[in-house]
Amino acid sequence: DNTIPTFDKLLSPLHNRCLWLLAAYSLYRLRYPRVFWDNLYPSVKVAKLFAAGCTRTGAFPAGRNHGKDITVTVPPVLTCGTARPNRGIPADVMTNTKGMSKPQLDALKAQPLDERVKVKVTADEPRALAVGVFDNAQVYFISTMHTAASVINVLKKVYSHLSGVKEWIRIPRLFIADDYNHNMDNVDISDHLAKNYSIRNAGLRIIKWWHAIFFSLVERAKVQAYRIYVWVF
Repeated sequence: DNTIPTFDKLLSPLHNRCLWLLAAYSLYRLRYPRVFWDNLYPSVKVAKLFAAGCTRTGAFPAGRNHGKDITVTVPPVLTCGTARPNRGIPADVMTNTKGMSKPQLDALKAQPLDERVKVKVTADEPRALAVGVFDNAQVYFISTMHTAASVINVLKKVYSHLSGVKEWIRIPRLFIADDYNHNMDNVDISDHLAKNYSIRNAGLRIIKWWHAIFFSLVERAKVQAYRIYVWVF
């Protein structure tokens, strides 16, 4: 969409769109707005900018408002998300697994969770927390809503070969990962179902721009109807 104003030339077009969307939070006057996003979006610089809040002015590059200036205000927004290593993740948070053999990776994965976690907090305010943890692969988080990478115990039902039934067991889990998963899971499941059962999988052509919006709404309605059916029946 080339009609979104460029509010900050130091930000990518993607992050300028994020700034445009987060400015809508000021309309709802939420006291502590929180945003969870996947690894396409977070960087340390952007997380700190949104945590501090900002006011930016930009001009519409195209469309019916071409050339007009608009000023938006983003309230302080706390964010948390998985991150790519080239988005400002400190080097001392990274674990270099390149060249490791499978036995070495298995030995690393067998270590206690708190020994596989590396943490770095920015020195200046607003502070951003960068976390690296090795699970099945290396995973990174950037958060301004968490102050530490604590480990918690969660209850999970796991099949027991001894009893032949599922039993509740305690599993150590990184709190920041647990918080992220609980807030993103519904979005990921909805996207997954909508993609698998999309109307557009039948080869339907999208001609008008509003067709994409209309069919997306239909697909979401199908997913919700399916979830209600499973829950009721």
